[in-house]
Amino acid sequence: MSFFAIVALIMAAWMILLGIPLMFNSKDIHAILDGFAKPTGSLLSLAFITIAFSVIILGVEYRLLANNWMWVIPLVGWLGLVKGAFIILFPESMRNLIKKFYKPGTNNMICGLITALLGVFFLWLAFSVY
Repeated sequence: MSFFAIVALIMAAWMILLGIPLMFNSKDIHAILDGFAKPTGSLLSLAFITIAFSVIILGVEYRLLANNWMWVIPLVGWLGLVKGAFIILFPESMRNLIKKFYKPGTNNMICGLITALLGVFFLWLAFSVY
């Protein structure tokens, strides 16, 4: 199993495990994310973990130009790097974005469905492409 298959498998598990509860149990997910967004230390630890994971992905493969689906994993690495930098530079706006976006009763079911489908896509990538 290649490095990209392992990364795709990790991202698939993460997205499926986040998407399914977001579809069906948005009040509890909102309480968890709201509690996570309050202290600045937890947001900064999320930023550093995101940057570390992104640097690992980009350290192995950084090219976005490929003839097949291999460009998806480096794209996620670059997006994660931008997200981590955004959290470090603007923690208050990220906190407000989390509180506004994950309100109970909003479009959480659609976002959860999209996240779970992306997880299934990464699962397909892990076992068929890489």
